[in-house]
Amino acid sequence: MVAKLQLILYSFFIYGALGLFMALADYGNPELLVEETFEGESYFQGAKLQAATAYGFKVVDSPVFEGSKSGRFELRNTDPEASGGTRAEFLFPEETKVREGWYSFAAYFPSGKYKRDSSYDHISQWHQGKGSGSPALLLVTEDDQFKMLIGGEGRKHQRYVLGDLEKDRWHAITIHIIHSAGEDGVVEVWLNEDNALRYEGPTMYAKFGYPRWKVGLYKDDWNHSRTTDTEERVYFIDNVRLATKHRYHRLKSKYGLY
Repeated sequence: MVAKLQLILYSFFIYGALGLFMALADYGNPELLVEETFEGESYFQGAKLQAATAYGFKVVDSPVFEGSKSGRFELRNTDPEASGGTRAEFLFPEETKVREGWYSFAAYFPSGKYKRDSSYDHISQWHQGKGSGSPALLLVTEDDQFKMLIGGEGRKHQRYVLGDLEKDRWHAITIHIIHSAGEDGVVEVWLNEDNALRYEGPTMYAKFGYPRWKVGLYKDDWNHSRTTDTEERVYFIDNVRLATKHRYHRLKSKYGLY
């Protein structure tokens, strides 16, 4: 009788622990595909850096959104082209492609090195790969404003103003996307807690697969040695996340919820 009771308790413990482990696993990594705070020894594991210079990206200790480090992107109009354009960007791996994703990061633009430019800069984009042309979705800055450029199957890109780009402060950005070539596509953007955009309609091209996310700087008006109103762009990034559930993007910080 005692032996039987011990067996029952042992089985309960083993299967209970296994169930708890599976529940924790389900809550964790499968839903949080990218998380980069720059606090570790390495960064953006699995992502590809597309930059032609040593200063294109580095980890720094100021300014920071949270913790003690952030990432710094720099682009100059004299930079050689990388991957077919004037860029300093990270391209996330194939394994991070999703139909529905929550993309978030904090961004800081120093007034001395990110002057107003009437030519837009890509700071984030969703690219469907070789042959797909200009991405259907682009987050850009233009004339000191944040804007979302949305194209998609059978549609020209439309500009949606999200808000003013204030310099020398952190901006918390969250973007919820349902990637679709049909009318069930969705783009929602929160800028510093404000719901800046809700769009419904095509968000990708039908002939290509789901896009890969990119963060960093790309300025196509500097391609082929062309020039614009400015000569350099520097921006800092922190707390980069991509998840399939929204709960990872309602995190408290000293700057509020985002």
